[in-house]
Amino acid sequence: MLVLGFTRAKTGDDNAQLVDPALEQQLPAPGSLVLRQFQVGVDLAPGYTGYLVIDRTQIPEDQLFRDDSLNQVFFTPGEGQVIEEFDPGSHTITAVFWKIEEGEQARRSATWSFNVS
Repeated sequence: MLVLGFTRAKTGDDNAQLVDPALEQQLPAPGSLVLRQFQVGVDLAPGYTGYLVIDRTQIPEDQLFRDDSLNQVFFTPGEGQVIEEFDPGSHTITAVFWKIEEGEQARRSATWSFNVS
């Protein structure tokens, strides 16, 4: 019984709600409460790339921070950005992603919400 208890225990993983194995981490985690200029984005599985749509606004490529060696795509609100800061309340992120070798025509997406204080 003790072993069964440990194997079924919840660890509090912030990304337990991941909807696709290509998503290794969503930032912020679904339902999180963050500050107005919090960096948002995804850490993708090796071999994937993509872009972000926040509150139905696609983030321009030149405003995304990419680390291709780590398969990460992030956006930080700020002066001169398409989103300068997040208003208080609920916001929605859609990560659109695809396996690089398959091309963008094989894209899929994941959507989640977070809150700003």
